[in-house]
Amino acid sequence: MSRLTAALDAIREKWPELSCQDALPISGTTGYKGLIGFLPPFDAEAYTLNTYQTVSRLLAGGKIGAEASLNKIFWSELDIKMHELALELLGARGELLPGAPGAKGVSDWLDGYIFALAGPIYAGTNEVQRNIIAERILGLPRK
Repeated sequence: MSRLTAALDAIREKWPELSCQDALPISGTTGYKGLIGFLPPFDAEAYTLNTYQTVSRLLAGGKIGAEASLNKIFWSELDIKMHELALELLGARGELLPGAPGAKGVSDWLDGYIFALAGPIYAGTNEVQRNIIAERILGLPRK
């Protein structure tokens, strides 16, 4: 289980009333339903399956190519969206540290969110990864 699928499972466990219907984007929606519109429940599973595909290719003697840049952008942005969703659902309590008074059920979502914000930077910034995708996968000119 990846870190992302574990986070999604934790969201589903804490807020079981959320359903796939909530994942439909509704124009002008605010609050958690609007956030869920940007977080289809299958994104974490798609990431996991893509990772399995990469591992299978490596085990068969293949190499990691430029498509790894797609994977890096996908997981780093999904990680942020999932933590934003959890913090939105928690409301103001989401800003509390787990040990603070009144923080029952908050868990480590705030710490996870702060860590997730680093995702688009570490392991190669997403902007650099987008350049790699443009040049090596899409065949666009360098300038």
